[in-house]
Amino acid sequence: MTLTVIEMDEETATTEVVIEAKNIDFDAICAAITSVSGSVHSIDFVEVQNDTQQK
Repeated sequence: MTLTVIEMDEETATTEVVIEAKNIDFDAICAAITSVSGSVHSIDFVEVQNDTQQK
């Protein structure tokens, strides 16, 4: 996971979070962000790879 602070002022910090994993629990990620008074405003990019092998 990568967390980058993009912008900061007196009241807020804008961050970019990059998460790479095989199984991502989006609800758990949102709950963790919300638990520290954060919020998700947008998801700008999603890439999905199919790792299953065809036989």
